[in-house]
Formats: sequence, C-alpha cells, structure tokens
Amino acid sequence: MQLSIVIPTRNRDDALARCLTLLRPQLDESAEVFVSDDGRSPRTEQMLRLRFPFARWIPGAQRGPAANRNRGAAAASGDFIIFLDDDVEPAADLVSSYRASIREGVNVYEGRTTCRAGLHSPLDLAPMNETGGCLWSCNMMIRRSTWEEIGGFDEDFPHAHLEDVVFRERIRTMGERPLFVPGATVDHPPRRLPPARDLAARHEGYFIYEYKYLHRAPSMSRFFSHLIRHRMNTVLQHRLSADSIAVLGGVCVESFHVLTHWRAWNRRWVATKGTGVSLREPWDPADMVDASRRG
Repeated sequence: MQLSIVIPTRNRDDALARCLTLLRPQLDESAEVFVSDDGRSPRTEQMLRLRFPFARWIPGAQRGPAANRNRGAAAASGDFIIFLDDDVEPAADLVSSYRASIREGVNVYEGRTTCRAGLHSPLDLAPMNETGGCLWSCNMMIRRSTWEEIGGFDEDFPHAHLEDVVFRERIRTMGERPLFVPGATVDHPPRRLPPARDLAARHEGYFIYEYKYLHRAPSMSRFFSHLIRHRMNTVLQHRLSADSIAVLGGVCVESFHVLTHWRAWNRRWVATKGTGVSLREPWDPADMVDASRRG
C-alpha cells in the first residue's frame, strides 16, 4: 500500500523541520511526503529543497487550514493519506503502525496524540487524544477513495476551528467508524493561547457550523454560556496565578470582539442555512467554542 503523508504549514519552519527530521528514517519507496505551504515567504520551500528533498513542496490555497490540507491531498497519489500537523513530533514507528493497522472494510484511522510536557498553565494548550474518538486532523489516516467520496475538508471554514469537527461528524454520517491506532503516536508540545482578538476571529466557524450543518441560527446565549464556562474550567484546573488573570481578562476581550462581529458573520453565513448534510451537535460542547485547541 502506497502512503501519502500531507503536512500543511504556515510560517512554522522550526517546528516543521523537527517533524520532518523524525519522519525521515521511517520513509521508504512506498511513502511520499507533501508539505502544503500557506505562507507567503519562500523560506519554507528553500528549507525543504536544501534539508528535506524527500518532501515535495506544494503552494497552499491561502484560504485557511482546511483548504491547505485539501491542496496537499489533491497532489497525493497514495492509497491512504496520512495527515499530520507541522508542529507534532511523530514517534519512530508512526508510519509502520499505520501501515500494520490497515484492514479490509476500515477506511479511517486515528492516531494517538500526547503532550508529554504537560499543561502547566491555563495559557498552555495542546490537542490531546489518548483513547480515540476525536479524529483530530493533526494525526489521522484515511483511504483515498473515502477522502474523495466525502470531498475533503469543508473549505468554507477560514480558520483552524471546527473544520475537523465537521469532518469527523461527516465521516460518521457515512457510517464510517474510525479505528484507533495507539501505536501511531505523535507528541504535541504545548503552545501558548493565541491573543484574544485572534481567538475571536476563529469563532466565525461557529456560524458556519450552526447554519450550514445544524440548520439553525446561532444562539448568542448558548455560545457565551459555553465559552465562559469553558474558559473558567480551564482556569480552575490550575493554581491561581498571573496566567489565570490573563485568561480571565482575555475572555472579556475575546467576547467583545465576537460581539462586534456577530451581525456581520450572521449576514455572511445565513444563506448557507441547511446547505450541508445534517449533523448532530458535537458530543463535547467545548468543541463549539474552543477555538484554541487546534490549529
């Protein structure tokens, strides 16, 4: 089975270099690597040509991570496509574990995502998946024919928020049951919470999900209830510190910017109401408001 590994990236050359360095010993003639680059600088392409010639550089679509992943997948030729984020650190047997897990009738596979360093502050974040059921796009594999049938990630989503939740739920409506492959492990080092204004911009995805896939108008009360509860729970999981105050202050700024964009987002996406396949509300309400978990 030919495997294609697709890694979307945007201005994170140091992290991408670590990822590719760990991947390199695992590759043979039956595995190819594509780096889909949404950055506007030539540095990433130059780095690949000089240090990682086994990885093929693909120009990104410049329309967000969903479109960037699709651009890389469109160039792939393998029977299966493995998606990895550029800032993960693959285990030494990730590729062989995915290959060994392939079986007839199973089309979607999700790997294990850890955070060995741990989260020591409410400003730390990492997308962890220790037991399966999440299908985060930072570590997953899908049969190419299934990928083509579902049509890839929904490119309406302009930011790294909810596009992989929609993908997971669309997979489920097709009757697919992803197989969890604990040996296909990546470690995701913690990163810091983005600025509140950047977090607010990502919440545009909430309108797309609500209108397009839940076929209803977004609820301001439901949104802010989930958002504030989620941020408070994050703070309460850690000892009170200056970082706790920063998160609480940040949620005020984040909420303010969401409110200022609410009407514009509503006008922009109301026309998509009911245009997508009907999906259920995510099993974890935090999925709808946690614009920091992934991306």
